Amino acid sequence: MKKISFKNTLKEIVAKKYEYETEAMHYLIRKMKSLGYNMNAKDPVIAAFILDMKNIELNRIRTSDKRFRAHQIKNELGLLYNHIKILNKTLPTRTIEIDEEYINDTEQKEHIMNTINFNDIYNTLKSKNVNDGFLALNYLLRDLSVLGFEIDRKDSTLALTYSDIFEMMELKSNDFKIDDIREYLEFIYNHITKSKNIETNKQLVRIWELTKV
Repeated sequence: MKKISFKNTLKEIVAKKYEYETEAMHYLIRKMKSLGYNMNAKDPVIAAFILDMKNIELNRIRTSDKRFRAHQIKNELGLLYNHIKILNKTLPTRTIEIDEEYINDTEQKEHIMNTINFNDIYNTLKSKNVNDGFLALNYLLRDLSVLGFEIDRKDSTLALTYSDIFEMMELKSNDFKIDDIREYLEFIYNHITKSKNIETNKQLVRIWELTKV
């Protein structure tokens, strides 16, 4: 594992003149990965950081005409840098590369969102050996959030699905398997990806390629 300097890396990010916060974040992630640092796919800190950075970016775009400057997120990048450096683990990782554009056209949104495959997400869940229905649903919601979909935690349909999963877990008890709730997970997947998200005007949509290493 090669040495890395956060100060020098920040200078590199500034020199890149990125327009978006998430671009700067992914430069840091890619550089650390290229130097031998592993990012644990199950790490809740990194998952939460990615969502927070996306929200910072979206809030700036929606509420301000100011251009992005890397020094505005210096502290956030520093936290991610320290977390990866200190708690780095040699476990299977999920690397993140992005192909992004600002999309206003509904047909383009539909095309992009239709390229997302439920089976791929579901197989990833199964590979994690998740044996808890709520944890499986939360993994699905987290992945959809990272992919750019807006999740309304107060959504009545989502609340009912939590209830259905709870009943299935109670019914199966110790024999519960994730396959028992596949139809519920796919229902929520379709509910989130095929409904209001593709109707939202001027939504910032990102295509995230999640690759298991």
